[in-house]
This record gives sequence, structure tokens and C-alpha cells, in this order.
Amino acid sequence: MNIKQRLSRIYFVLYCFFQGYCPTQGEIKNSHVKRLASRLKAGSYEETLTNIVEWQDRNIEFWTERHPISTLLMYIYFRIFPAFVIFTFAVLPIVILLLLILKINTVVLIWLTEIVVWLILNPWSYIAILASITITILATMILILHSNRKIPWKKVPRGLKNIFVPSISLKFLLKNKLGVCRDYAKLTACLLSNIYPNEQIYFATAPSHVATGIMIKGNLYMLDQRLPILTMDKWRIYRNARAKDKVEKFTKKV
Repeated sequence: MNIKQRLSRIYFVLYCFFQGYCPTQGEIKNSHVKRLASRLKAGSYEETLTNIVEWQDRNIEFWTERHPISTLLMYIYFRIFPAFVIFTFAVLPIVILLLLILKINTVVLIWLTEIVVWLILNPWSYIAILASITITILATMILILHSNRKIPWKKVPRGLKNIFVPSISLKFLLKNKLGVCRDYAKLTACLLSNIYPNEQIYFATAPSHVATGIMIKGNLYMLDQRLPILTMDKWRIYRNARAKDKVEKFTKKV
């Protein structure tokens, strides 16, 4: 494995865990998961995979409140905010330097310089930005919960916590039968790891989506919340997955 492949692998592992769809060893060995895997295991690959997807489709309801909130938070804290910081401390200073070299004395130059200096001298501004974003998301979340909630109000405090986090516990998922694509994918990976410990398991991403695959006799089959079970090529067409989207093997020992 060359350096580029190693870096790609490290990025995938970090991204996988931050996004919340990589199960831990404890989750794979969870007693409830093991019992469910034993119930769903059949005499053939086709029947077993069908049992897994059918069980998820019948028993787990897509958590409408969780999907937009958790996804939006991840984009803000792991993509937009880091990009904003990089832009402020790397891109803007270069732009200002170029304007100075070109001796362009404009209002824009003065304005950009003031912004950079102010942000450097006021690091608390970033916390203020995060706080305002969080308050906005919280208000949006309350509106969503009020108009289209899946959890009874008596469970809302617990539900609120799980709406925010990238990954919910398998205990919560199996008890409340609520989840989004990341939760389906993690549960599927755990079930497949128990039923077929020697087979290669993969995660594939599409725009704002992730699904779990298993390699069987040289073909990668995708298990994606509901039937049908598709080969990788057909799944890409179905999910409108882009060529640059990652398909990575899940290392069970991580």
C-alpha cells in the first residue's frame, strides 16, 4: 500500500467514525445484535441478505427529525466551519498580499485587512458564530419536532440528544426502531460481521447517503434499507452516486 492509499485509508477511517456509520467491536459483539443475526441467518447468501433488508424495512422507521438536523450539523462543524477558518487565515492573507504587491489601493483591500485583523484579535468571534448557528438549528429542530415527530413527547429529552449526534447507539436503535441511513448502515455492518465473519464488508456513499455492501464471489452487493438488493453498478445508478464517491472496505479490527 503506497502513501496515497494509506492517507486515503486513514481519511476513510476517521470520516467513517465521525459520520457515525462505523461500528465498534463492542457494537459488533453486542448481545442483541448477535441474537438478531442468529435469527436472520439462513441457508444461503441470497436468503440471508433478503432477511436482513426485509427485517429493517418492516421494523425500523426512517427518523424524519434526525436526518436534516444531524446531517446539517456535520456539514457545518466538519466542512463549512473548517473551510471558513482556512479561508480566513490562509486565503485572505494571500489575497491581501497579492493586492499589496500589485499596489492596488482599494476599499476592498482595507476592508479585507480589517476583517483578518479583527478575526485574529477576536478568536471568540468563532465561538459566537458557532453559537448563533447552533441556536438557529435548535429553533429549526423544534419546528420539525412539533410538526412531524416520530417520538412521543415523553421521550423527547432523550430523542433530542440522539438527533444531534452523528451516531446513535444500537441499543437505542433496536429499542425505538428509529434511524437514518447511517444507522441502517451501521446495524447492517454489525449483522453481516456476525453472520459472515470472513467476508469483506464495504461502505459506499452517495450524496448525503451511505449504504453497506458485502463481497460475495467477486460481486459487491449493496444492502440499502429496503429491497431490492443491488450490485454495486446498479446501486450507483439507483442512488445517482458520483464516480468520486468512496467505496471503502470496512476493517472489523478498527
